[in-house]
Amino acid sequence: MEDERICNIHRKEAGELKLSCESDLLKVLPLLDEAAKSLEKIKQEDITLIKSFTSPPRNYIKLLATLDLLMQAVVVALGEES
Repeated sequence: MEDERICNIHRKEAGELKLSCESDLLKVLPLLDEAAKSLEKIKQEDITLIKSFTSPPRNYIKLLATLDLLMQAVVVALGEES
């Protein structure tokens, strides 16, 4: 009987966590979609330009760091993280 009570507590907590995660996901998915569409606009010549800098401007470094973070988020969101 005690095991059943503990299982019910865990089931309730898991359900609450699931609802919280789903709510957060619904907030983030539109942003993820928008970011993915923006990534599709990057052209090879843009990448070549950035590679040509011997010392990229600080804004480019921040942009690339943001893109890296975004791509990591995409991988996690799609469940493809190994």
